[in-house]
Parts: sequence; structure tokens; C-alpha cells
Amino acid sequence: MPSTNSTSVRRARSTAPTKLADCNAAGRAALKAPADSVDLLPTAAEIAHNVNNLLAIIAGNIQIIASGISQPQLNRAVREAVLACNMAASTNAALFRKQRGFHSFATATTARNITNNLTGLLSSLLGTGIELRSEIPDDCWTFEVDSNDISAAIINIALNAHYAMPAGGTFLIKAANVTLDASHETPPAGLPVGRYVRLTFQDTGVGMSADELSEAVKPNVTSRRGRGGTGLGLSSTLKFARACGGALIITSTKDAGTEVDLWLPAHAA
Repeated sequence: MPSTNSTSVRRARSTAPTKLADCNAAGRAALKAPADSVDLLPTAAEIAHNVNNLLAIIAGNIQIIASGISQPQLNRAVREAVLACNMAASTNAALFRKQRGFHSFATATTARNITNNLTGLLSSLLGTGIELRSEIPDDCWTFEVDSNDISAAIINIALNAHYAMPAGGTFLIKAANVTLDASHETPPAGLPVGRYVRLTFQDTGVGMSADELSEAVKPNVTSRRGRGGTGLGLSSTLKFARACGGALIITSTKDAGTEVDLWLPAHAA
């Protein structure tokens, strides 16, 4: 049995700021899409939305720094604020690339790498009342994405979970290797046969009604009007998944939490 990795929001993990990839294969995939298909490239508003999410993390860590806390907590807050600054700068650079018509290249990575790099940021975003856990098999396949794009997607999902758990709860990240073949009578979201990495995000929050769920990925539709909601987070995440050749599937029940599955094609062996 593959071993798993479990993390807690109370456990600080060192994540040195890294230079995020400045390119994205999603753009090339979108350019090859049929003319009548949905535009898979993120809009300027969606990119700006992702920058705002990162700035919120920065602001939160600065508030921690200013609150007179212990040295270990102070060091962690500084690290995460710097990392969020770097990610915000990289995301902002994507806005300029989009304006100029430039797109980018993806790099191969794993679910373990992505979650390890984001642990501190997600902990800051979720808050102390929400436990962050991960269950990532050691043998998870690699996939090709822009690290900035997938980070923004996961932050968007986590932010929704944060607002869905005002009284606290658990945010669980899982990953699994899945091979779709002819035996799957109903492939998820019409995905073609092949190998995929399925990233699953589960929260124990308030959940959504059927009507709310049907509107969840529509641009500019949000249940958080007046509380900073723009309705662009899941819309942008859906575009990211489709542009990668994958899918975004959301299931939810009122008062019983929400599960978000992000399907990404596995990197060719």
C-alpha cells in the first residue's frame, strides 16, 4: 500500500520562495480548440481576482506579524508573506503576457510537490479554526501544468472552503491515479480514455443546494455578495482544468460539505 502524508494547519512547514514558471501550456491548448468552444484562457478580471487572493494572504500574514506573536510564528508569517508576494508578482506578469498575446509552457510536477509548496499559504488562508490535511500517495503520477496556474486554482478552491466553514472544520486534499478506459460507461465530464491524476478537495462546510451548485462555476455568480465575492474563482479554475485537457467536477449537499475533483492528464511516461 502506498504511504500517505498528513499535515495539520497547526504544523508550520518551511516553504522557501521559489521562482514560479512564467509560462503556461493552457494557452497553446486553447488556441487549438474549436472556434465555437468556450474561451479557455483566463480573462484579465480572473487573473486580477487571483492576484487579490494572494494579496489577502499577504495582508493576513502582515497582521500576524504586527500582533506581537512568538518568534517561530513570526518567522513562518514572514516566509508565507514573501512567498505570496512572489506568486502575486508572477500572476501579475501573466496579466501583462495576456495583454501582449504571449502564452507559456507547462512543467512536469506532482501532487506532493504542489501541496507541500502551498501548505503554508493554505494554512494562512484557511485560518486556525480549520484543520488542513493531505493524503497524497507516494506513487502519484506526474502531470504538466504551470505551477502558478494550479496554485491559483487550489487557492480559489480553498478560499471557497474557508467561507463555507465559518465555525471551523476540515479541509482535506487527496490525490489518486485513475486510468479511464472503455470499461467506464460514463467518463467524468466526457473525458477521453487515458491516464489522469485526480486531485480531490473536501470540506466539511455548509454545502450547496442543487440550485447553488448549478450556478457555482458561472462567471460573476457568487453567494458572497457584500463579502468580497466576485464569482470568478471557480470559473477561472474550470477554464484552467479544461485548458489542460482535464475537468472540474463539483459535488455538494446542503449542510453536508462540498467535494471538488480536479482531473489532470498524467504526464506521458
